[in-house]
Amino acid sequence: MEELFRFLEAEGLLTCRVTDEQGHVIKRKIMASEITSEGDRLSSGPKNPVHRWLGSKGAQRKPPDLKMLEKALAEIRAGK
Repeated sequence: MEELFRFLEAEGLLTCRVTDEQGHVIKRKIMASEITSEGDRLSSGPKNPVHRWLGSKGAQRKPPDLKMLEKALAEIRAGK
């Protein structure tokens, strides 16, 4: 879950910081009001990319494979 938070922050999908200067996650819960419109499109709906990624093998790897989220975000940003 920490890698997901870092990904959302790094991609500008949150309106708040969830990590400190060293990259450690300092926030354990994200409110809906703290997610940008792009972040909402990535994480909303019954079969959203975030939900699918959390259940995938990529999320279980060390370090987690974020390619599924990166691809979905690229499609959102491309307007697909």
